[in-house]
Amino acid sequence: SFPTRRSSDLTFLYFQQLPESTPTPDELFLTEVHPGTRKAFLIKHDGLEIELKGDSVKIDEQNGINIHIDSMGLRYDTEQAQQQTAPLYNTLVVPRGGEYSLVLADGTKVWLNADSELRYPIQFTGNTREVSVAGEAFFEVTPDSLKPFVVKSEELAVKVLGTSFNIRTYEDEEEVDVVLLSGKVDVYMNRPVVLKHPVHLNPNEQLTYEKGSEKVFKREVEAADICAWVTGEMKFTKAPFSSLIKELDRKYNVKLKVETSALLQEQYTGSFTSEHTIYDILHEINIDGKYEWKQNGNEFTIHDRM
Repeated sequence: SFPTRRSSDLTFLYFQQLPESTPTPDELFLTEVHPGTRKAFLIKHDGLEIELKGDSVKIDEQNGINIHIDSMGLRYDTEQAQQQTAPLYNTLVVPRGGEYSLVLADGTKVWLNADSELRYPIQFTGNTREVSVAGEAFFEVTPDSLKPFVVKSEELAVKVLGTSFNIRTYEDEEEVDVVLLSGKVDVYMNRPVVLKHPVHLNPNEQLTYEKGSEKVFKREVEAADICAWVTGEMKFTKAPFSSLIKELDRKYNVKLKVETSALLQEQYTGSFTSEHTIYDILHEINIDGKYEWKQNGNEFTIHDRM
């Protein structure tokens, strides 16, 4: 159904398939802008950079480790591997407008959202399994009671034994979020002055760290909605348009500039999928016909209708 306005600052936004129409010349570019295409760059421990396009490729790593790359993503085969004395780290980088998934050496599955990167060893050694993330990632961790899995960011670390959770830690955002879908996790702050003891999360709980105030909050959420981006769907619940802008910028690799205070004050609830173009979304946002937008390359300026 179409959005229904409930108040001056709250709009409920639901996307549906729009009827086919002939686009104007200014709209031809917009119909080609889709979110989350599968693309990434693999930076190996030896400095070699490989662009990942979905082609089936097998790469021989050191000590009998093989990397398999296909349309499903990237995975590590360690069946013939020899134990390493020191870990070798690869980095997977997903640009704006992209997404990618991989399977680590222990079988843990990782999905990376747009504008994100993951640094990880090609083989886990020692008593823990440690990786580092920037941006947003969803993990399905292979259980191993003897080797906890640790996800590190600049602000915090998440320690698990076997679970599914989401971490969001973008440099240009004021909050860092950890959301637990299943299992259990303990979240440690990198600076003890912020929080001396770990925070335990149960399913459907979210920890939020505010960078500016250095405060930590825990609350109940619908974890499945927050993690829906893994399957190509984005869901919002009373989300301010300012946060919606950042999501769209990353997903579609565009730049939305809002020159109307009225739009920035509105909140949105609803969802859209990878089938929706930026063209569809701009029209749905402007369901009341109050705004206009102009395009210059991949930059879109939204302002009040004159």
